[in-house]
Amino acid sequence: MVETPLIVVIGDSVIDRDVFGIANRVAPDAPALVINEQSVSSRPGGAALAAILAAEEGNEVALVTSINLDASGQELVGLIESKGIRLFNIDSCGTTAEKIRIISSGQVLFRLDKGDDLENIGELSQESINIISSAKAILVSDYGRGITSHLGLRGLLESLASHIPLVWDPHPKGAEPVLGTKLVTPNIKEAQYFIDGSNIHTPKEDNYLTKASFYASKLLQKWKVESVAITLGKQGALYLEQNGSPLVVPVLKVAKGDTCGAGDSFAVASTQAISSGELGFRAVSIAVTHSTNFVNQGGVNAIVREEKIDPSNSEPFSIDAFELAKNVKSQGGVVVATGGCFDLLHPGHIDLLKRARSLGDCLIVLLNSDDSVSNLKGPNRPIQNQLIRSQILQALKYVDAVAIFDEDSPQEILMKLRPDIFVKGSDYSLDTLPEAKVVSSWGGQAVFLSLLEGFSTTELVKRIRKIADE
Repeated sequence: MVETPLIVVIGDSVIDRDVFGIANRVAPDAPALVINEQSVSSRPGGAALAAILAAEEGNEVALVTSINLDASGQELVGLIESKGIRLFNIDSCGTTAEKIRIISSGQVLFRLDKGDDLENIGELSQESINIISSAKAILVSDYGRGITSHLGLRGLLESLASHIPLVWDPHPKGAEPVLGTKLVTPNIKEAQYFIDGSNIHTPKEDNYLTKASFYASKLLQKWKVESVAITLGKQGALYLEQNGSPLVVPVLKVAKGDTCGAGDSFAVASTQAISSGELGFRAVSIAVTHSTNFVNQGGVNAIVREEKIDPSNSEPFSIDAFELAKNVKSQGGVVVATGGCFDLLHPGHIDLLKRARSLGDCLIVLLNSDDSVSNLKGPNRPIQNQLIRSQILQALKYVDAVAIFDEDSPQEILMKLRPDIFVKGSDYSLDTLPEAKVVSSWGGQAVFLSLLEGFSTTELVKRIRKIADE
């Protein structure tokens, strides 16, 4: 049996509620939208969300937090324990914090916050001290409600920081990281606040790296921590360690979706990578990929899913095509799909993909697996395996996701994906493309695009083999 690492998450837990509704009229007595509620979804937030994300990656997880046992608090405890997380609760006074988002057509219209900051926080139990001391790695998920100011907890963490990796996800209202913290993960607005006390202005895009480098350097001096990773949203992250140079981790493909929880996902992935022995910069690189995948695969709305993201995966991205299609459709967007072997990518492929992407809001490539290509093209094909072909396609800005299928025809995967538009080259027609009838069965449409003349993978293979034989 493979031993799973114990990750201990410490911090403020809240309950998040998403209220989904339809906004189609204005109130008669005030200039305000009227929301007709359709459904409400509740889930753990703050440190509790971080604990759940860590557990989803196959870790043994303990959560040290303070939850007031009012009605909302009892609901939150039930949600946490249902995920198999070991909960160590510290007594305190106040009401459970709730963050309520009102959402219509995929857009957050406003957020309502309820609950008190923690008061009269009790002493750590011996059980809490024991579980924290036995951790493979510790993540402090600070949401500014007071737990990181607990003197006993701070003293314990500082004593452990020399031999247990400690990652600290800070909050402007929270306490500073303890001495010896291995990695601190503020976003750029938080970093600005920690340096100059203001988070009103976000740095302009033309100088965000200069600003992030400055903030990271100042935070290293101020907090005496080992390293800082400032998250930059769609620009990735900037990493700086003591006596080092700023290193940038770019996002190779911008995330599209609800970014709620992305910061928690980043912090969790960093902690897990460090617990597995990864060095700081490598851990941050893994975390950037992980958090981007998290957003692309549905974010907090897809916490429970069959396939887990592997943060150690060296693949740049493996965006779930079906989750992407679902998200695009839920926001009224148009899903476009195309299919093929894409064995040796050439200008004809690029031209087709570019024009296909322009027809909708996302383009999903249905890629023939290696076995499928061999069945269609012969035993000497493909030239490149399916992983390489998938990676190359996903690196293109016109391609949003790739889904691999084993059959000779993509009919089965099309029935599962149900795109609005299915694109093929003009070397096909309605009579010779059986997928056209399949797509039309749910109201979709098959579209044929003219091909760029003079380009063919088969001809490229022949030319390569001829040159090799000379």
